[in-house]
Amino acid sequence: MGVANFKLDSGKLLLLHAHVPNCRPIWIVSGNNFLRTYLGYKTKNLEKSKMRKLLLSAALLVGSTVAAFADTIEVQMLNANDAGDKMVFSQELIRAEVGDVIRFIPTDRSHNAESVKDALPEGQEAFKGKMSSEVEYLVTETGLTAVVCQPHQTMGMVALIVVGNDVSNAQDILDARVRGQGKDKIKALVEEAIASPS
Repeated sequence: MGVANFKLDSGKLLLLHAHVPNCRPIWIVSGNNFLRTYLGYKTKNLEKSKMRKLLLSAALLVGSTVAAFADTIEVQMLNANDAGDKMVFSQELIRAEVGDVIRFIPTDRSHNAESVKDALPEGQEAFKGKMSSEVEYLVTETGLTAVVCQPHQTMGMVALIVVGNDVSNAQDILDARVRGQGKDKIKALVEEAIASPS
């Protein structure tokens, strides 16, 4: 059996200290929380506690394993690429998996990267990078995401992220508001994603 010390303080019972075998010690419980404990006095509760710790450890191990396989994909924002194309992302068709991080890097100034409204998978968080600043996009859902450089989308500075070869939201991408040459390039990228899954 355990040992407990009690004291009455202004009509309220105050538990100063209690020690029960096979249980955590209980320190200072007062006020209206009359002898509140989160572990019982029986050994089976100790076993439940060990089981909770084991399950938590297993969940952390699985989570860290998934994170270990995630990639960081770097995409540069350029005034021109090696082929001479002006105002482009270094990769225009970006293939990724859930858990990957896509980092858009302003190699040249006066660019940004942002998702297009209503042109991303359901449940995926939108993103908008500041001008001439790096921005990261954490992939959480499968599907297609349209990306534009806001000031240069009319010149065709767009990209398409394909996650898990899921093209089920292709029509949403085609219906999204992308301006100028960007609209034509997005359409070509969607067609390429559908035609050549990896």
